[in-house]
Amino acid sequence: MIWHIFKKDWKLLWRFVIAVAAVQFASAAVRFTLDQHGENETLESLLNLFIFMTIFGAGFLIASLIHQDAIPGVRQDWLVRPVKRRDLILAKLLFFVVLVHGPSVAADAVQALADGFPLSQALGAAIGRTLYLMLYLSLPMLAFATLTQNMTETLVGGVGVFLGVVALAAVFRNGRGPTTFSGIVWVGESLWFALALVGVLAVLLLQYFRRKTLLSRCLAAAIGLLCLATTSMPWKPAFALEQRMSPNPGASSAIEVAFDPRQGKFARPSGMRQEGRVRPRPEDAGTTVYLPLQFTGLPSDAVLRADRAEIQLTSESGRTMFAGLGDDLVVRKDGPSEGQAPAYHAMVIRQPVYNRFQDQPVRVEIDYSFTLSRLAAAYGFPALDGNQTTPDLGWCKTEMNASETAIILRCVAAGRVPTCLAGFLEHIPSGRRNPAQFACAPDYAPYFRQIVPDAMSRGGAGLRFRDPSGLAKFPVDGPQLPESRFVIRTYEPQDHFTRRVVIPRITLKDWEAQ
Repeated sequence: MIWHIFKKDWKLLWRFVIAVAAVQFASAAVRFTLDQHGENETLESLLNLFIFMTIFGAGFLIASLIHQDAIPGVRQDWLVRPVKRRDLILAKLLFFVVLVHGPSVAADAVQALADGFPLSQALGAAIGRTLYLMLYLSLPMLAFATLTQNMTETLVGGVGVFLGVVALAAVFRNGRGPTTFSGIVWVGESLWFALALVGVLAVLLLQYFRRKTLLSRCLAAAIGLLCLATTSMPWKPAFALEQRMSPNPGASSAIEVAFDPRQGKFARPSGMRQEGRVRPRPEDAGTTVYLPLQFTGLPSDAVLRADRAEIQLTSESGRTMFAGLGDDLVVRKDGPSEGQAPAYHAMVIRQPVYNRFQDQPVRVEIDYSFTLSRLAAAYGFPALDGNQTTPDLGWCKTEMNASETAIILRCVAAGRVPTCLAGFLEHIPSGRRNPAQFACAPDYAPYFRQIVPDAMSRGGAGLRFRDPSGLAKFPVDGPQLPESRFVIRTYEPQDHFTRRVVIPRITLKDWEAQ
């Protein structure tokens, strides 16, 4: 009976299936064209339209599939015949996997193959992205459709759910918890997926085997609230789980950090750009204090990143006067290391607090959550017209920008790519190098996290070799580019660990920038 139900749904929905699949393949074709030929505003607008059509088309297809044999009501054909509940639910799930998500896997895999990636890598990336999409959107859509009798109920209910989520998200700090925008956001997300999967299975079983629509709706609402609450997952338990999953536990055992007043005040060069700083909201605006730190025990070719720094200032009387987060902190050691590295860590003190306590001795306690990353690979691309494939960055090419001031590297890969990179221009005959640029958007998830537009990862970097104003001179400039290369170094996380720094007595005013 499963096969008969499947064929019946195909005969009724085959035009809809082909239309959604055609949009997915058209989207893949547009994205492939953009990868091959660069930016094009018309194609990018068309791609955005295709993405919108794919998401909503798949949603309507899922709802139409379920409504062919709707659960609520007493006048359904499958109840009169009758049809075994097990056969019905399995037929719907088969259609859902093969004809709703099958074209998505095929489109992603064909695009990756067209970009020159092997079949195993193309299929792995396509299946990984589809599983993520199913857990994030499709399965909840499937369960929600079983709670409605027709498309009108689905649309009205969907609008109601959307408005409810928007209202509740405001209560949960706009959906931004301690782990949001961090490398460990996947921990709360995985809990979300687990709860959602349990909820979907419970709703499907209740609906198909018991037809308890009211109970299923209440259960769906309760699971939805729990899922929304996972966005506010506390930092410490999430990071503790990340620590247990460290690829190389103990690699950071020799690393220590301490306050080092011998470095003196932080001196900000004139015109320095504070890129990557956590800029405070207007109501939190205040004075920035720079604490000099000394790191010891650092291995060679390593990057130490503070994923989070919880700062607490206490007065001499023991009263907590300030509790907040420090700015971003990254310490890099290129080449052989002596194990030591100085650094300044900035923290913004709210102005009323700073004005009151700037001249008074205070105690500073900082709880750091660190990630140690080590050099994983290094690649050199011709600075001009480079075109080659690497194992982890994928297919990369280099070109000069339109203003002829920088070399641009663009890469496309099937699936995940490293998220912490350093790059520099190097003149091969002389070995001269331009200043290195470092970028890190950490993602420690053990799976591929991407919904749209496809299963490909794309990234780029630009390295300047000329200053149009003529104020800055680079060791590697225009005439040397034909004999130069664009070097990219990738870093992979090795260990996640915590450290605490305690400064018993300090005066905030002494550590403002010069």
